[in-house]
Amino acid sequence: MSTPCRFATSPSEEGDYACSIEALAEAQNAEPEGVNKMPNITLTTMVMIQDPTTGEVLVQDRLLSWKGFAFPGGHVNEGESVYECAVREVLEETGLSVRDLQSCGMLHYSWHEAPEGKEKRYFVFLYKTSVFSGKLIPEMEEGRHFWISVEALQQQKQRFSPNFANYFSLFFGEQREAFKLEDREFVYH
Repeated sequence: MSTPCRFATSPSEEGDYACSIEALAEAQNAEPEGVNKMPNITLTTMVMIQDPTTGEVLVQDRLLSWKGFAFPGGHVNEGESVYECAVREVLEETGLSVRDLQSCGMLHYSWHEAPEGKEKRYFVFLYKTSVFSGKLIPEMEEGRHFWISVEALQQQKQRFSPNFANYFSLFFGEQREAFKLEDREFVYH
């Protein structure tokens, strides 16, 4: 172990501080007793767009990752707010510009990844809106888009992307958080 960093206590001491590079690096990586390091975190968004004239919602039949029916959304980029991500992802995936997004809460997962056993966290921030403009692009690389009533969508659960059924109480109910730890069931708050 290197000599710990020592800060000068008076102007007569030479320099402002005395510290080896090794000691500084060791101090930066040190964890206080009982404190866990922050897990690897992924931030994503999902947006339910509801047509105010028909009540139908826009669904994406995803073809790439998370295959099946879901609402549009995606990963938050570095330096981007979660809200900005939601607006950008909808535009990129559907051709629609959205605004006046209302938060519906978040759904998040936690698991430990082998071989190190480090915790991973995956957050999905949920929004809904009925304010949109532009021309819907019916099909893109991400999948095809279509409008469907909420009732008809709920009858299509076998076509949902993984865990999409767990999002419904957040989009349509009173709960604002769903959490899933490892292989346990979702807990709603």
